Amino acid sequence: MHLAHIAETTRFDGLRQHARALVLEAAEARGLTEGELGDRTVPDLGLAPDGTLALSYGARDFTVSLDEALRPLVRVGGAQGSLGGPAGSGAGSRSLPRPTREDDSEAVKAAKARFDALRADLEAVADRERRRMERAMVSGREWGLEAFRTLLVAHPLVGSLARRLVWSARGPSGARTFRVAEDGSLADVRDASLELPAGATVRVAHPVELPGDERAAWAGLFADYAILQPFEQLGRAVASPTPKERRATALERVAGRAVSAPKALGILESRGFRRASAGEVGLFLRDAVGVDGARLVVRLSVSPGCDISDLAHAPPQTTRAATVVDARGAGVALGALSARDFSELVRDGLALGA
Repeated sequence: MHLAHIAETTRFDGLRQHARALVLEAAEARGLTEGELGDRTVPDLGLAPDGTLALSYGARDFTVSLDEALRPLVRVGGAQGSLGGPAGSGAGSRSLPRPTREDDSEAVKAAKARFDALRADLEAVADRERRRMERAMVSGREWGLEAFRTLLVAHPLVGSLARRLVWSARGPSGARTFRVAEDGSLADVRDASLELPAGATVRVAHPVELPGDERAAWAGLFADYAILQPFEQLGRAVASPTPKERRATALERVAGRAVSAPKALGILESRGFRRASAGEVGLFLRDAVGVDGARLVVRLSVSPGCDISDLAHAPPQTTRAATVVDARGAGVALGALSARDFSELVRDGLALGA
């Protein structure tokens, strides 16, 4: 888990590459992909299966649950579940209450120490797990049903995220969307109980793949239950190519946007792009999938670029038209991109000038 964190966050290229190599080596030794290893190394932080932690002052009991950003929330009394108070309202305090004369001093000390440790641990892993789930949505990563239930839904930490997302399952009878209820059961957009066939595969639903009425229905249901999402999913901006763009080899709508070099670096690397040249801020690459399942690479760049060691003195940058290449490096039409990858490319390009 620590190696993966270093591989994702450090700006030192040599250290990042070494950490990434060690992560891949560990995954390969276990017969797993990098993502599968990540699923199996998320700490549970001592939380109950529903993502809560019981604390006591002796005379008073408290329940710590997690909000949409995996931050701790404290409530008086019994567990309210990971979505917060009534109907997932999220009401609660960010800290433990002040002790009173009726409280046991040793119990107070132990509760505060445990809460502080949990908060520190969450700060170390929360952002990484939220980004990991968002990248799974962007990449279209799939889980088998058993892995989905045991590694995601049943995990105290990841389950708190899973219950705040809309999922898509594919089986012999086609695809359908669902959410994970508080008790771990599955429910459809009408809030009816749902059972998935044994051979189904599951992924985080991308909004561009949801019909408009279904997306609106899910948004309404989440609003009714006051379920806040860990990242933009139902409210995510989506885009589709125009007929002209489908035939084009360059996406002009993201070109000509002013951005600083540090901002371009921060946004694109946080969204899964990698630098084409380790020592430069200029051309960024991200793996993508074609409509036919082929492996593609999207290319976003800023000009004139700069050396990574001179970010503080870099001149203003301007975005250039985005392009797509195949596994051989040959340019392909934008229409070759999957709907999901095209939408994300537009979103990322426009974010540079926001």
